Amino acid sequence: MTDQKRQHTQAAVTAIRNRNARLPSIDFSVHTNDEGQTFNTQERVVKEVQAPAFTKPTDQQFYSDETRQKPDIAFLKNHFYREGRLTDEQVEFPSPLASFPPLAIFLFSN
Repeated sequence: MTDQKRQHTQAAVTAIRNRNARLPSIDFSVHTNDEGQTFNTQERVVKEVQAPAFTKPTDQQFYSDETRQKPDIAFLKNHFYREGRLTDEQVEFPSPLASFPPLAIFLFSN
């Protein structure tokens, strides 16, 4: 091996061994906005806003009574307000609005 190749190889090995020392340490749990304010990304910035619904409701939450004849409207309103999701079976639950076209449902809901 020539001297130039040996130096190049040695420089490459040294760079690989020292690469952890050269990496910048970035704390992704802190965000600084354009105005210079810092926020912890692991907490909610606006604490007055409810957290999103992360789980789909159980059947006990979805239905208003034991007969499972009608859904709990108050629960669903809050669940959808929090951007909640439903299971496939809950979405397919018969509704009196199912016979209306989507535009009519939108107009009646306002």
